[in-house]
Amino acid sequence: MTDNKVSINHELYAHLLNEELIVVDELYTQKRDEQVKTLGNDDAENSNAVIPNLLNKQLVIVEFNKAGTQLAQFKSFIYKVLSAVNIQPENIDIVELNKMPKMNARTIMAASNAQFVITFGIENKTLSDFNVFNFNGKKVLVADDLSNLVEDKARKLKLWSALKNMYQIT
Repeated sequence: MTDNKVSINHELYAHLLNEELIVVDELYTQKRDEQVKTLGNDDAENSNAVIPNLLNKQLVIVEFNKAGTQLAQFKSFIYKVLSAVNIQPENIDIVELNKMPKMNARTIMAASNAQFVITFGIENKTLSDFNVFNFNGKKVLVADDLSNLVEDKARKLKLWSALKNMYQIT
């Protein structure tokens, strides 16, 4: 019995198309399709079913008060602020509360291994912005909404002062 597969000279095929040819093993593509199917649907991003694994010592919790604001717009600002106190991006957990509508900052902080927590845009009736306080053994800095902070030099200076206090930088 003969096999119905067609044998292709991949080098010749690549020259005919003037393109690089990448041959992918059939088993790999099957495995990849299976993995994609297990990721869930588009609604999973708005779910509050699970708190992500928060393993780093630095936690940033962000809540946006303006509809349509995206975390991606402010990530470089967050990384620059924390690099000023020698914290590298890979050592930071960032949680956007807007994507977890039934979750609150206290629950996320309690579930985190973080020693230092910075919140941006979370309304707190008892604390004013740029305050540092202790919560369950963690140092927490309450800061203004990122949308207000990025363009306001006076607020940036208040943030810097609070960060120096939090990380005990002189």
